[in-house]
This record gives sequence, structure tokens and C-alpha cells, in this order.
Amino acid sequence: MISKLKYIIFFLMLTPLYSISCDCVLTPLSKHIKTTKYIVLVTIDSVLNDEKCYNNVTSKDITGGHVAIVSIKKFYDWRGKKVKQIEISSLHTNCEPLYRVGDEYVLFLYKSKARFYVRTCSYSEKANNAVDIISRLEKEKFE
Repeated sequence: MISKLKYIIFFLMLTPLYSISCDCVLTPLSKHIKTTKYIVLVTIDSVLNDEKCYNNVTSKDITGGHVAIVSIKKFYDWRGKKVKQIEISSLHTNCEPLYRVGDEYVLFLYKSKARFYVRTCSYSEKANNAVDIISRLEKEKFE
């Protein structure tokens, strides 16, 4: 029995373990809504070749990407001229969504140097996983 256990432990040690996680504390949704300038519901039109993501050992076998062209389906909050399509840039963190073409997302964004980014530790999520967030956004009165 002990020799079997030794073999199991030996083979487990040979198995590479990759972990991808995002460690952050979310602020209450009401506060997050008030402090986010760009909140939208989008559809992913295309995922761009993201060398920094794909050169990362933990991302080699993942389909999708962190940089995408999106069509905006609904504006919940938007400061400035509304556009139909934007590019979502990436800071290459594991707290950002992994986009797949055709999927819908609710995104809490900020803009820096004419580029849009997903807010870190935000409520950005695939739309089908964000029913409560979308419901709250629908009830919110934006200025």
C-alpha cells in the first residue's frame, strides 16, 4: 500500500499545476456604478492576436483573448460621444475576462489615453452570468 502511495505522489509531482485566479475585494455594486464612467452591454465581434497573453505559459492552450473589438448593444452609462464599436485593450492581468467571439458581456470600463480597459476588480462578466447585475443596471438612473 505504501509503495502505491509513493508512486501516486511521485506522478503528482511530475504533473504541472497552473493556477489562474483573480484576488480582489469588490466594492458594493452601487458604489461601483457611481464611480464607473463607461458601463455597457457588448457582443464580441473579434478577438485580436494578443502576443503578451499567448506568450504566457498559463495561456497557451486557452481559446479566446483579452483584447477584442466589441459592438455595443446597450449603454448603461457613457461619458462622451456614443459609438457603435470599440476596442477593449488589456493590462494582461488574470482579472480580465477572456473574450470569445459571439459572447455577450456586461463591462465596467475606464478610458486611458484614448483606449478602453476593463476596470480591475469590477463586476464585468459574461451576460448570462450577470443577470442580477444587468437587472440592477436596468433599474439605475444614470445622469
